[in-house]
Amino acid sequence: MAEALLEEGEDIVLKLHTKRSVHRHDGEQWRNEIVSRLLAPERAARIVEGFRADPVLGLVPPEGHVQRLDYFWGANERNVRRLLTRFGLPQADPDNDCFIAGSMFWVRLRALRPMLDTHLQPSLFEAEAGQVDGTLAHALERTFTLVARHAGFIQKDAATLLGLPHDDDSTYAYARRS
Repeated sequence: MAEALLEEGEDIVLKLHTKRSVHRHDGEQWRNEIVSRLLAPERAARIVEGFRADPVLGLVPPEGHVQRLDYFWGANERNVRRLLTRFGLPQADPDNDCFIAGSMFWVRLRALRPMLDTHLQPSLFEAEAGQVDGTLAHALERTFTLVARHAGFIQKDAATLLGLPHDDDSTYAYARRS
């Protein structure tokens, strides 16, 4: 899908998914918080303008949802390492590198070129069976920031981009550290 959008001339897209998270009592709250931080009427147009103003801006995640890899590395380490090798990227530094928890963000599609060029096929992914961690999809979620950085792009969370105050508390309410 991303490749087709690039071919059609699209540059900036919003990556969303249903984020059901039925295993959590606060799953709906989690989804709503992420979506509102990316799509609130007073934010969305300004985020797109931020991309237009800064050609090296590659990713804009919702503030509060960027987490260090080592906090949630656990069952994902092996698959992340395999993906990074496949993408031709250096291995992650889990003590310092981050990922976008919830896997929803604004992105400049060219920032994902190293990932797109590997043509990951749906058959590589495990069938959906309510898994909460450790699948190839969970590992892929942990590579977006790394891929964009390798492609020469930067990441700013939405609040930072918009000049809004936000708490940088490292405690993440929607997942336990592994």
